Amino acid sequence: MRKTERHLPSATQGAPVRPSSESDKILQALNVMSTRLGRALSEERIQQWLEDTSSYPVDGVVWAIESWSRNSKLLPTLADLLQLLRGWYSDNVGEECSCDHPHRSGYGIEDIKWLMKKRGLHEKRWSIAQWEELFAELDAKREGGAPSWRKEPGGNNFLRT
Repeated sequence: MRKTERHLPSATQGAPVRPSSESDKILQALNVMSTRLGRALSEERIQQWLEDTSSYPVDGVVWAIESWSRNSKLLPTLADLLQLLRGWYSDNVGEECSCDHPHRSGYGIEDIKWLMKKRGLHEKRWSIAQWEELFAELDAKREGGAPSWRKEPGGNNFLRT
């Protein structure tokens, strides 16, 4: 390790311990996944997953495991489960923030899908003016129009900053 690099503590250090009822739900989901995929899970791997996912809600962990087991042929890595968990968490757990950024007051996932679908029809690189035109079209089709931050002075220039 170089002097400029720092050793990062493991994500599992100091991880909260789940109540046995929650661990049992996760263990059940892991067992179902193991059966579906026809792969045995070692006790060490199971314990590591329990520790590494301990900061996530049990419903999210179970959902991630079940989702993976229905959609894959292989056992997941921890990174695979954490990616699913992050998606579940952002969709299901609302967080309140005290900063000045307008979180969750802008474009939603359906808006982004619409933008990417429209943009995907064209091969060439787009100019800022073309993107601004597309955002204007999106704002016109959205219920309530543009997000509030886009209606403020300078809000339409966010692509130019």
